[in-house]
Amino acid sequence: MKILSRDDLNEKRKRLATVLPYFKFICLLVILLIGLFGVKLYFTNLLATSGVQLTATTVKIEKHEADIAKLENEISKLGSMKRIQKEAKKLGFGDTEKVQILKSQDPVAQKP
Repeated sequence: MKILSRDDLNEKRKRLATVLPYFKFICLLVILLIGLFGVKLYFTNLLATSGVQLTATTVKIEKHEADIAKLENEISKLGSMKRIQKEAKKLGFGDTEKVQILKSQDPVAQKP
């Protein structure tokens, strides 16, 4: 172990005093760089998972649109005149030969 003289010790302190601000600045830059890298990783992950969620949502929308198309087709089949006539015959209704329109002179709802 070497014993330093007072002059050597003062010289080392001066060198340290001149180097210390640069060291603090470099440490700050390294911490800032690590922080920016973490933020970049976070947003990259967020973007990747958003793409997966968007794809899943698009698939669900397409499935629901197909279901809606099937239901609309079923509604149009059930509401067709041919089917209604067929169901009416099953219930005992017959074809109409003469259509009469009834008109009433009395009001439908009474006024107070």
